[in-house]
Amino acid sequence: MCYGHDSLAQVCADMLRAREVTLAVAETATGGLLANAFTDICGAPKFFAGGWVCYSNQAKVELLDVPEDILSQHGAVSPENAVAMATGAAEKLGADYALAITGFAGPAGGCDANPIGTIYVALYSPQGVWSKKLSYPGPRPTIKVRAVNAALDWLRRELIRSHLPADSTHTRPHPLS
Repeated sequence: MCYGHDSLAQVCADMLRAREVTLAVAETATGGLLANAFTDICGAPKFFAGGWVCYSNQAKVELLDVPEDILSQHGAVSPENAVAMATGAAEKLGADYALAITGFAGPAGGCDANPIGTIYVALYSPQGVWSKKLSYPGPRPTIKVRAVNAALDWLRRELIRSHLPADSTHTRPHPLS
């Protein structure tokens, strides 16, 4: 949750700018909302490298270099695809960090393993790349906003964690927790 006047995107932007690092994004289910959260901020070119909205598998392969094998073996809504999207976005734009969001926002789509409301978020950082599965009930617009907020909060937490002193008593939690 964000308190005060700054949005979660603004908090992330301030940290990215202060650390002189950049961010790229790749998204499907959120349709550009994640990129929009950053482009709404004045001075975005200082920290936001850019992003893609890749709905089709062909776009994921051609624009983000997602291996076709990942899509055929695991599907577009999978942790493997989310990781590949985040990695592709970071590598294509030379960004230090990247976020990727894929999922079923509804009202159509979904399956037993990934019903409507299933979202995979991936975070690429200098320390590694991870994905996590989220599940949100509700209508499409609500699912999209919740997915963006979850991605922003994960980035915020990673930026804080990555700058803790080496002798800090804080430990890096498992990325799926």
